Amino acid sequence: MELTKEDILLAQTGRRTLRETIAKIPAKTTARLTVGAGNSAEINLPPQAVKALTEVLEHLANGEEVTVTSKPVEMTTQQAADFLLVSRPFIVGLLENGKIPFHKTGTHRRIRFDDLQAYKEKIDAQRLSTLEELTKQAQELNMGY
Repeated sequence: MELTKEDILLAQTGRRTLRETIAKIPAKTTARLTVGAGNSAEINLPPQAVKALTEVLEHLANGEEVTVTSKPVEMTTQQAADFLLVSRPFIVGLLENGKIPFHKTGTHRRIRFDDLQAYKEKIDAQRLSTLEELTKQAQELNMGY
């Protein structure tokens, strides 16, 4: 669905109003949202929904289309492998070597998504640091990089 200029303006106004309102209340407060005009309905939202709505409005206000997805709380070794773009045996090795926490459900390993995300962020930071170091060395050696 393509955004119109009116949609973007509404999102910008909503984003600004929501930001100003959130700044005045504690982070864990529920919110009440009125939906509709004349025959409106009010719904209560948990803090997580308010945070998600803020992010959605941020993207819409920038003219970007938005798709909302959920993240699993736990993943299988194959799902984890797909997420990291590695093989399942590689994931199993990481788990067995204590690189990523996991627990077993019966004989099946389960990995919390937050633990997998933390591992990915750590590895990405290490890769970036290594790349920066290699680039620095290449520049010092006048290799044309």
